[in-house]
Amino acid sequence: MLLLLAACTGGEPPTRTSSPLDASWLGTVTTDPAAFTAVVDADRDGWVAYHRSDLLEAVRTPGPAGVRARADLASLHADLGELSSAAWASTMTTWEDKGELPEGSALTWFAALAALEAGDTEQAAAWLEVAKDATDPVVRAAATTLAASPALDQPVPGGTENALIERLNANLSVRTTGQVEPLGPDEAIFSEAAGEHERVFFDPQRHWSLAQVYAVDALPTGLEGQLFSACIGDVTEGCGAHAALALGVDPGVLTTDDAETARQLVRDLDVVLDAWTASWRADLNSDGLALLDDLALVPRLRAAILLDLSREALADDRPRQALALSQLALDLEAPRDLGPVNLPGLYAVQATAQLRSGHVREALDSLHVLTGPPLSEAHGVDEIVGDVAILRGLDRQGDSKEN
Repeated sequence: MLLLLAACTGGEPPTRTSSPLDASWLGTVTTDPAAFTAVVDADRDGWVAYHRSDLLEAVRTPGPAGVRARADLASLHADLGELSSAAWASTMTTWEDKGELPEGSALTWFAALAALEAGDTEQAAAWLEVAKDATDPVVRAAATTLAASPALDQPVPGGTENALIERLNANLSVRTTGQVEPLGPDEAIFSEAAGEHERVFFDPQRHWSLAQVYAVDALPTGLEGQLFSACIGDVTEGCGAHAALALGVDPGVLTTDDAETARQLVRDLDVVLDAWTASWRADLNSDGLALLDDLALVPRLRAAILLDLSREALADDRPRQALALSQLALDLEAPRDLGPVNLPGLYAVQATAQLRSGHVREALDSLHVLTGPPLSEAHGVDEIVGDVAILRGLDRQGDSKEN
């Protein structure tokens, strides 16, 4: 709940100096609670859900909080799509290195789709050639048909007779219409025998499709567009880097994949944020103090900034720094719960950074947060990352995935 609770302070206030935070959404909310109330009261259910990181609940509301939630979901699913394709590539590389790729398996069909989504058309074509000889006739037919025209932006013939092509076309329909219903819940869509066990497959296109569905053309302007975000000025791309630089903490130092440099940047950012908070509190009334403390406004801003920076680190192939930044952003009092500070994107970025830096077991721990409520997503990504773990001699329990 967004509650206004009284707070009090004591002692000599620190000397205040001008800061970009003064005129940011953080400064506006705490010095003018009425402005905050006006925004929230116009879309209360949406903002309450958005603040607690229940993005699916927030997106159901028609107001600006719903638009903000859509944008966040688009980014989250883009993160998960990248992770899914990376995990599929790692799975297949590991199978090849072991020289034990299961003969006739549908693995190659799903790996081909993951490669197509990642833009690796050469690898996708190679896997489709192998999938043409799959044991299951459904896989063989789907692979033969798609190999003739390996593109994801046009319908593939035979969708009514072949479940795999039908699913591929469903993803195209979702991207075209913006309606998510054809995808259904994040559940397995295909299975095959694997010795004494069953190997199940999830849709490797799902998160790429949802990223397109939830994408927004423009964010709200003013306080509605900035509230709880990494932006301390105009809403732009890369708000986190702009905010850090405006606060005197230069993300330009993150040039090589050195985790300690990332940790030092976070320490420098904390010094700035702590000093501003201590000095700012002295001039706030009880309502402003309540908002500052009860809604964890500074930790929320900090987490949003670090999420942006960790995404940039991944994009620049700096997974160790992405991991350090995303881990340090979390509220350690509840590290496995989504909330005002523990943003969903932090766990997706963290899992990707862990996979890419060789910490596969830890990636499963990060993904587990996203598979439960309120999101109940990432089951398929969790499955394929789990396969990587098994192939590398790891697993969820320590013995085997089937236990």
